[in-house]
Amino acid sequence: MRQGISERIGQWLASKSPRAKYFVLSRHNIYIFPTSAGFAFLGLLLLMLLTAINYQSSLIYLFTFFLSAIFFISIWLCFLNILGLEISSSASGYCYAGEASPYNLNFRRENKVPFGLSVGEDKQNMCSVEFVNQGLLEFTLMLPPSTRGRYVLPRLRLESRFPFGFIVAWTWLKIDAELIVYPKPVFGARRASGHTGSDTKYSNQKGDELTDIKAYRPSDPGSRILWKKLAAKDELVIRHFDFVSHDPSWLRWGDYETGNVEDKLSHLCFDICRLSASNDLFGLDMPGKQIAPNCGENHKNQCLIALALYKIVN
Repeated sequence: MRQGISERIGQWLASKSPRAKYFVLSRHNIYIFPTSAGFAFLGLLLLMLLTAINYQSSLIYLFTFFLSAIFFISIWLCFLNILGLEISSSASGYCYAGEASPYNLNFRRENKVPFGLSVGEDKQNMCSVEFVNQGLLEFTLMLPPSTRGRYVLPRLRLESRFPFGFIVAWTWLKIDAELIVYPKPVFGARRASGHTGSDTKYSNQKGDELTDIKAYRPSDPGSRILWKKLAAKDELVIRHFDFVSHDPSWLRWGDYETGNVEDKLSHLCFDICRLSASNDLFGLDMPGKQIAPNCGENHKNQCLIALALYKIVN
């Protein structure tokens, strides 16, 4: 009960601080309170003190004061363990709907390694953070799955019970860690259709057939000279390749028969991942958003972000 009250007080104090991408733990944002084991230990010390007073035993007095000193020293050790720890948000994490949600965080401690560190969205879902050595630690906090959209980590709880577990030092931070959840990729039948809008992008590529001849110019390669024409008509002509236009593959909103918005987004997500995996050129045409044909990882992420944020108010 007391722990719950102290935790609510800490949350209230944290709610008063602004959201930021970077925090340094100090005496202004670290809270300390005995754990259940700490209260049991204090009860034992009280019992030992009453016993020492009743029997006037110097040995019991000695043990009582010695254990009391250990308890109060543990308060300072627990506080100093996380004092000066730097926490910042890293690049935006991403996942697909239905997968665990990753939030990317950075922990930095130059002078010494913190022990027994745990972080989580709340007290019931904490995970351990292990520093291998001093310096920067890149950490990914995994939270339960979310639906598509853009999310910001509501609060980050960070705590330590070092060294004996009698004391817990904790803090609540409103860290600006962002996550983008893409739609779940699901295969869907798509009608083949070319994009015929005025902004269609075309690429010129050489055709496979020889469709024309033209007069030879000094800059033309000799391998394309028609020597038979030279012998017959005494004129130099060359073979000319015709150039044909190819329309890149467009992923269009109306190509999917389903009327459900989330299903369309899932089908588009599947085809974007498929075309990107084969490094194909493709564009995205959906209500309110059109992305020109391209390829590569950046183009894929741009298209998936457009799907994730479709009709979502940030």
